Amino acid sequence: WVFDSITYENDFEGKSWQFGLLQTDNLNSEFLPGLQIIGGRFASTLDTRNDLDLSEGTPLTVFLTNRSRVEILKDDRLVSTKIYPAGNQTLDTSLLPSGAYDVSIRIIEGGQTLSEETRFDRKTSQIPPTDQNIYFVEAGQLTDDSEQSTLPKTRNNWLARGSYATRILDSVGLQGAVAITDTDGLLEGGIFYLGRYINSNISLTHTLAGDTGYNFALSGRLAGLHYSGRYRRLDVTPKE
Repeated sequence: WVFDSITYENDFEGKSWQFGLLQTDNLNSEFLPGLQIIGGRFASTLDTRNDLDLSEGTPLTVFLTNRSRVEILKDDRLVSTKIYPAGNQTLDTSLLPSGAYDVSIRIIEGGQTLSEETRFDRKTSQIPPTDQNIYFVEAGQLTDDSEQSTLPKTRNNWLARGSYATRILDSVGLQGAVAITDTDGLLEGGIFYLGRYINSNISLTHTLAGDTGYNFALSGRLAGLHYSGRYRRLDVTPKE
């Protein structure tokens, strides 16, 4: 028997408390490894939301003069159809897949198509929803998981970490993270962009010891072809 996680957790109204033997949260960090601590974490959470299929995407709104049926099509295939009342309406986009692409919005009244237009839509879980920022703070004593014992032994080292991410535009997200131990500290920042033909993620980090890191990831689709690539570099200061 080997335990790597023994926690008490409470999630309520978008907030989460955790205590016990935890695995550190590597959310919004491209450079920190996963670690094990005995301590606690306070964080925002999406686990109690039931509208992520809507909030992860760009809102699509239409104005209807009368009660009408609205259809959403992607690649000439029907994805969603629903009857909405008159007025400004936000469409149900829960069935649209992740990515960035054009969709057709068709408004039908009395069996006749009143209008059809093309909109550019984005949907991703890599950046926070449009109406909620994501963050966490955790702290505790590091453990030594190199030995296969039932419960890990504690080390004489502590760790405190925090992270914050927000969506500033429909297609752009910013993230930052900080970590402090009794021997070193790290600061990290990054930006994510989701476009029609390109998805990119750029992250930079710097430590109190003088180490520097760069991470650049690129992916997308062009002319029916999918492409992806990543470049990472670490400049470590020699220890005297």
